Order: sequence, then structure tokens, then C-alpha cells
Amino acid sequence: MSANVDANANQNDAKVANEACLSSAKELCTKYFNACKDGDLDLWISTLHTELKSTPSTKLPGPFKTCNWYEGRNRVNKYQVQYEFTREVSTGMRGADPTTTLAFQPKYGKVAGYEEGAPLGGEIQIILKMEDGKWKMLKGDF
Repeated sequence: MSANVDANANQNDAKVANEACLSSAKELCTKYFNACKDGDLDLWISTLHTELKSTPSTKLPGPFKTCNWYEGRNRVNKYQVQYEFTREVSTGMRGADPTTTLAFQPKYGKVAGYEEGAPLGGEIQIILKMEDGKWKMLKGDF
């Protein structure tokens, strides 16, 4: 009986830890979307994983192209886009660091000619990777 109680307690602890981890990942995505919406370049760059902070070169396109800053700004200006979390797609490891993929549905904001809250295209997937104990954007989209 004691083994079952211990197993249940461990499962509950793991569930709570997973929910906290998912919550912090969703918070980073919200910061990423809002920074783009507000045009706050410094905050937006702070959400990116170190791997994406390279300066553009012939081999690496840099953070703006990799994470679609310009597309995000265009969607904000044109459609007042909002992003709704839909699901956790997957979790895993990349090297020694945890990763998670979250899905969001872009939706029209308050803009003439469109129904507010209607889907704007298909679901997008955001890939996050743990860096120094915090989630950081590894692949962003808008």
C-alpha cells in the first residue's frame, strides 16, 4: 500500500512540475508576441535563445528572419492579431537541454472587415529551449 501512495505522490509531483514548466513556457511566448506587438525590439530579442542572436551573415540569417519579426509586425499593424494557446505539442531534449513545442492559433483583432476572434490562418508552433534554467525562443513564428 505504501508503494502505491509513494507512486501516486511522485506522479502528482511530476504533474505539478510539468504544469509549472508549461506555464513559464506560455509566459515567454506571451512576452514574445506582446514585444512584437508593442514594437519593443529589446524585449523581443531578450526572449530569443542565444543560438538565434547571431548577426546576419551569409551563413546565418539573424534573429529577424529566423523568428519572423517583420511578419509579426505586419500582422499586428494590418490585423491587430492576437494569439491563443491551443496545446502543448511535444517535449523533449536537444542535446542536454529540455525543449517544448507549443501551438497557438492566431486570431483577428478589432479590425474593420474581419470578425474579431476569427482564426487568422492555421495554427503556429513555437519551439522553446531551456537556457540557464529559463525558457527561450528557439523557433518563433507569427
